[in-house]
This record gives sequence, C-alpha cells and structure tokens, in this order.
Amino acid sequence: MIYYQVLRGEFSESEIEDIWELLNQLSDSPRSLAYEDFDRILNRPGFNLLVARDGERIVGMASLWSAEILMGRKAFIDDVVVLDSYRGRGIGEELIKHLIETAKSVGAKSVELTSNPSRVAANNLYQKLGFQKRDTNVYRLNF
Repeated sequence: MIYYQVLRGEFSESEIEDIWELLNQLSDSPRSLAYEDFDRILNRPGFNLLVARDGERIVGMASLWSAEILMGRKAFIDDVVVLDSYRGRGIGEELIKHLIETAKSVGAKSVELTSNPSRVAANNLYQKLGFQKRDTNVYRLNF
C-alpha cells in the first residue's frame, strides 16, 4: 500500500539511497550529496520533500519550495519522479495534488513547475491537473 509523507528531521541511509536512485532517473549527472547536504536542504524553511512509500521504500518524490518575495509568496514544484516499476499507478498525480494543497496552505497564489518536453507522460499529467504553459522565456546562466 502506498502512503505519502513529508520527509523532515532525521532520515536513514536507506532513505538517502532511495532518493538518490530517484534523482538518477531525473538526470544523467545529479550532483553528489552527502548526509549533511540532505539534512540542510530537507530541513530548510519553505522546503517540503513529499515522498511516496511502499512499506519502508521510497518509490516516488516531489519537492515544493516557497518563498515570500516583494510580489507575494511564490511556490515551485520540482524533482517530480516515480520509480519506473511504480509508474502508471497514480503516484505522481497524488504527489502533485498534495503539493498543490501545501502551496495553497502557505498562502501561495499559484504554483509553478518546469518539465522537459521529452517527459511526455509527466507533461500530460501536469496539463491534466490544470497547469498551463506560460508564454515566457526561460533563461539559464550556467557557472
């Protein structure tokens, strides 16, 4: 049975390994993170890592971070991923729905996310949940 939990406080090596496995599905070169990095990021105010569990194993995750800026509270969903063997069970949809409610509860007026166009199923899910493509340019400056 799948259940959902915000990961905070202390966490185990196996939880970090599960998260690392999921991150590897998102990127060919995810950054290396030590326990201290996970602790600092996962326990940061305004950051929520929602995980889907099958027993003790983390089989999906999505993050939400929010911040108060001059124009109001902004919220962003990122790192949405479900293990290949668990896809098609509605886990991604439940993760996103939970995070949308969290964004509302912290006073965000909207929530944003980006998704690689090659992730067809993910993009279809976001549109199904009401997300709309924005008419904007997205820029990146790499260091």
